[in-house]
Amino acid sequence: MITDEIKEEVKLAADLVEVISDRVKLKRSGNGFTGLCPFHNEKSPSFHVSPHLGIYKCFGCGRAGDVYSFVMEQEGVDFLEAVRLLANRYNIIIPEGNAIDDPNRHEREGVFHALKFATAFFHQHLRESDEAKEARAYLIKRGLKREFIKDYLLGYSPESWRGLADAAKSAGISDEYLFKAGLLKESDTGRDPYDTFRNRVMFPVINTMGRVIAFGGRLMGDVKAAKYINSPQTLVYNKSEALYGINIAKNEIRKQEEAIMVEGYMDVLQLHQAGIKNVVS
Repeated sequence: MITDEIKEEVKLAADLVEVISDRVKLKRSGNGFTGLCPFHNEKSPSFHVSPHLGIYKCFGCGRAGDVYSFVMEQEGVDFLEAVRLLANRYNIIIPEGNAIDDPNRHEREGVFHALKFATAFFHQHLRESDEAKEARAYLIKRGLKREFIKDYLLGYSPESWRGLADAAKSAGISDEYLFKAGLLKESDTGRDPYDTFRNRVMFPVINTMGRVIAFGGRLMGDVKAAKYINSPQTLVYNKSEALYGINIAKNEIRKQEEAIMVEGYMDVLQLHQAGIKNVVS
């Protein structure tokens, strides 16, 4: 269990307006803020946030609560996981005696860190590398706008055998966590391990809590190899339980009470960009 003292510390540190602003465009109104309710469809704002009281309330559908209930509703998690998410966001360390019992917790966090680093590495290469010209041209040809590409953290994996691995090593990330994240492979010839993804457009798979858990990579050019490869199953990625685009689609799915399933990454991206957000693959 997590003590009441820790719960209160996290709640006091969490900025209700900041947390809700992740999901709702808020406007100042008197001593509070208003916006369109994230729990039901509406055209006129009836959702009110009172930071001095630490609560929100929708006068349209009646939903109300505090920062914990908002995170629980929006992220689809239980109370203890909401505490942990907010603690992580506001850099509050939950003492070991209060932590949820998970023997793989440190290993999982190491994998998440490696995946987060890789996402930034691939995205930077897509935006800045001359080598990524073909990848940028491919995405633009498929109709994706530059800002949209940025918002969805699309990337490019350089052709170098150890481009990611060497960059990660310089950042203090060991090969061990790259292996466990599915980002590094052993060589059959006895050479150094090499990057799993090379010369591919990269699509990060993000879970409902906004954390990258895997990648899909599309090959560029006419090289004789699989057009798409995906991350293997890992501590944080279960292929049979993951949906691409769910991090964006989840709120719209709740509102529409309907999910549209499509085949691939580009299908999701093109529909999301067109404003149809309850789509996953």
